[in-house]
Amino acid sequence: MKTPRQLNGILTAAGATTRLLGLLLAASLFVAPAYAQATATESASPSAAVPNTLLGLRVEAAPEGVTFKLAMSGAVQVRDESNDAAYRLRLVGLSPYQLPLMSQPTTDRILPELRWEQDGPDPILVVPWTYRVPVHVLPDALGGLTLVFDKVFTQSSERTVAPGLRYRSMRRGTPDGPLSVHVMAVDPKVPGIRIAPALAGTRGRFGLEAVSKIAQRHKAIAAINGAYFGRGGQPLGLLMIQGELLTGPIYARTALVLGSSGAVIERSATVAVLELPQGQSVEVDGVNQPRWDDQIVVYTDRYGDRTRTEAKGRTFEAAVQNGRVVAIASADLAIPRGGYVVSAMGGSAEWLERVLAMGAAVSLKNTLSDVYEGVEHVLAGGPRLLESGSPKITSDVERFQADVVRGRAPRTAVGVTPTGELLLVAVDGRDSRHSIGLTLTELASLMQELGAQDALNLDGGGSTTAYLEGQTLNRPSDGSERAVSNALLIWSDAVHAGN
Repeated sequence: MKTPRQLNGILTAAGATTRLLGLLLAASLFVAPAYAQATATESASPSAAVPNTLLGLRVEAAPEGVTFKLAMSGAVQVRDESNDAAYRLRLVGLSPYQLPLMSQPTTDRILPELRWEQDGPDPILVVPWTYRVPVHVLPDALGGLTLVFDKVFTQSSERTVAPGLRYRSMRRGTPDGPLSVHVMAVDPKVPGIRIAPALAGTRGRFGLEAVSKIAQRHKAIAAINGAYFGRGGQPLGLLMIQGELLTGPIYARTALVLGSSGAVIERSATVAVLELPQGQSVEVDGVNQPRWDDQIVVYTDRYGDRTRTEAKGRTFEAAVQNGRVVAIASADLAIPRGGYVVSAMGGSAEWLERVLAMGAAVSLKNTLSDVYEGVEHVLAGGPRLLESGSPKITSDVERFQADVVRGRAPRTAVGVTPTGELLLVAVDGRDSRHSIGLTLTELASLMQELGAQDALNLDGGGSTTAYLEGQTLNRPSDGSERAVSNALLIWSDAVHAGN
């Protein structure tokens, strides 16, 4: 039995051997299979007569991964005992003497250090990690080990939920951090599959509700969050459900258009026209949206009980029910159930006041421009991400602010493939251990990789939510589901969603 003093002498005498092994290790090429799972390699038991010692340790860090090269005087048995906090490799038969001296930082953000712990007679190599990554354990002929930690990887699983509906979960490592991605692929051509937007709330008015609650109330099997929204749940941008125009467009932002011929992604504008007495007509500037000077805006009962406008300057409002004017005021007029209020300001108010009187006949007609016939649903988002298979991010022309455009964030997107399949995508963010999120450019690349030909961004951040079969798939960045204004739902006649 050799004493620690004698073992120190052995280590000192092994200096020349260490330098030789270092040169041999430096000349070796270690090739790890891409995206493989962590593996453990067992070697023959070392001789009990001569202690097996660690002769040298080298760390090689790169954006794609970190490599640890261990030179040992003999082979060891290894056992993977990793957990969410750290990679842990037990080295059975390795002498623990001098190992603490081999601990060192790596200068890598995801794998910041290597250290040693003792558990009974066995030393344990410990590499704390910000998140789990695949690890490859490669022995060499000289008894050494090479540990390759892959920071760039993709792990995914996919299953068919119902005919026409597939779900894919992706865990991905990047040089900047991890990503968690959820993809629902929907084929609207399959009988029994339906997809449409739905509003929050149960009173037929704008409101706020979690995506899971919206889906459960409508007995949908799957859902993602939809359009942007303002205070009280008012959708921001074009929204049409079952042919009913709920809100008008903002800056002609990109929208998902669903109809009898399939799905398209297009910058579509609405034309709402008021037909007035004596054959006159006028285009409406907005539907259920704020009214500005010289504009004419229509408020339906989806908006609420009243218009909530103010009598600043010249204003005029007329309530219409069953095709006739039933009330007139300057502002904040009550919205009749099943009817609407025509609200005007400035020169438009002065003109309408001369044209509309109590009992006058009025009709409102909505048409869509720049889209095909047979439209049932329209859900606006933006900006566009892909057009005809190529990245095209329209942030500037659609006037999006920095909170949407800049930096990484949780993201929700929808894409259309060349075969007409819809891709509903949710990417978590704002969590360095789980998922860092994507920029719009990265999101466009992801949609392209998934097979989309055209794609648009939807509301993201804390709103990003993916729901399937009674469960919220992702981890919303607020810590729980955010109440949103609307969602994009999927139904399958082959699966009963229940409540």
